[in-house]
Amino acid sequence: MGYDVAAFVNALADAGYVAVAPIRPNEVSRFSEWQLIAQSGLEYLATQRGVDPSRRHVIGYSKGGLLTLQNVVGDDSKLASVVLMSAAPGQGEWGWAPYATVDKLQAIDVPVLATLGEAETGDIPANAQKLVNDLQALGKPAELKIFDDPHQPATHQWFHEIRPEYWPDILAWLEVH
Repeated sequence: MGYDVAAFVNALADAGYVAVAPIRPNEVSRFSEWQLIAQSGLEYLATQRGVDPSRRHVIGYSKGGLLTLQNVVGDDSKLASVVLMSAAPGQGEWGWAPYATVDKLQAIDVPVLATLGEAETGDIPANAQKLVNDLQALGKPAELKIFDDPHQPATHQWFHEIRPEYWPDILAWLEVH
């Protein structure tokens, strides 16, 4: 993966959140299997004492951001908000196109924060901007935040680490929503 998932879980825990990160095994090849793995995290949280069901958020990075969008379109009823960190565009059934239609986006009822690094390349910036524009046009709460770093280019891999340039904004988003 290239990033330390445990560091993100620990940073959320340090901020007072209960966090889980179901990891997709490499042998998962069907989208439906991937969705089940992602849903397992929410199901696990639902069984934990002390977890406020009205304060469940989902954060996804890269392919995890894409999967987050795909799952939210299916059912966001158990969530308070969604954060997409540099969400990958994917292709075919694994891509944005089948899930970012007006009909599908109309079903999203939770606030969505899309984040990017200022040096992000490929389809990711255009997809994130279109998603936010389309959600806002439907009257849905959505925001795009583009971060930069004075010390290095904020590329896709820039989100591999928790950084002071973006992490406080994500925590503030979770607190408000």
